[in-house]
Amino acid sequence: MSNTKREPMKPMIITDPETHHEYTLMFTRRSVKKCEAAGLDINLISSKSMTMIPLLFWGAFQAKHNGIKQEATDKILFDGLGGLSDEELAYLAELYAEPFNTLIATEDEGTAANPRKMTVTF
Repeated sequence: MSNTKREPMKPMIITDPETHHEYTLMFTRRSVKKCEAAGLDINLISSKSMTMIPLLFWGAFQAKHNGIKQEATDKILFDGLGGLSDEELAYLAELYAEPFNTLIATEDEGTAANPRKMTVTF
């Protein structure tokens, strides 16, 4: 395994040009769990895009803008942005996957996202 620590991805920033309000889109373990509880299945993004993409977009707000309603994020997604480009959607999906890296330990415990403080035997 590599000895270099993996840098976290930069969040996606959306700025409203009229109000200059910035939204920071990213995911944490908590926001991923919130998305899953709301019905998000990342594997269905292409087959159920009208349901899953807005849910993924809403979930990206939950880490930094907790409590924002999906109606508000739908308005931003559909009216403010006019949808997401393929590149933006792919980046959002990568951001969604980012918290999973904290659940997977690397072979070199010193480079794990959360170094082990306990041992596992079996």
